[in-house]
Amino acid sequence: MRYENKQHKDRKSINIFKTCQWYKKAIKQGLVADMPLLNKKGETVKDKKGEVVYEKKLQVSTDKWKNLEELKKGRYITGITPYPSHATADVQQWLNLRFKPEYAIMAAVDYGVENLASLKKAGYKIDGLNDAEKAKIIYLTHHLGLSDAKRFINNKITEGSAKILLTAQVGDESAKARSKTAGYVKAHRKWLMNYIDGNIKLSDYFCHEKTTINNPEDIDLIDIIKKINKEI
Repeated sequence: MRYENKQHKDRKSINIFKTCQWYKKAIKQGLVADMPLLNKKGETVKDKKGEVVYEKKLQVSTDKWKNLEELKKGRYITGITPYPSHATADVQQWLNLRFKPEYAIMAAVDYGVENLASLKKAGYKIDGLNDAEKAKIIYLTHHLGLSDAKRFINNKITEGSAKILLTAQVGDESAKARSKTAGYVKAHRKWLMNYIDGNIKLSDYFCHEKTTINNPEDIDLIDIIKKINKEI
């Protein structure tokens, strides 16, 4: 029964991952395979008919394959960067794929869609946003991570966390100067909003030959946050 439940759980996970671009790419490259399921002793698991039970595994290095549970525990696909304390050679090799444009684009799309879905599930009003507004929220979650993005939306980033976040972006001296008057929370909030609004300009991404008078206008991140915030 335990192995049957595990198979059901794995099938459910596989069905979810099948919608991800990185999973489709991994299949095309031969990085996904059906391999015998092993128990904790390393022995091959068999069903009641005596037939070998198989599970999906993904190749993470030249000679290592991981099942979905191992990928999650190893932080390969959870969106949590295992650096520095959890980093291993295998994980680092996996993470290095982010420097390849195609992988970076696919990962950005997958994480972006997943983060929007998570925000919606948490009660934020995502469906009312147009694509341009979603782009800024996607970048916000990418930059801070989902948990801190939620805190940022609700203006609940602590002074200590804001200091760490701002210092990481602008350096110690600049962070101190920016926070001198209003504190780290307001300084970080102002810096990040200006950064996102200043770098995501709709007109920079329009296809000029298809530009029409109905193109959406730029909207500041603070106004988007007000639109989606479940507490407003």
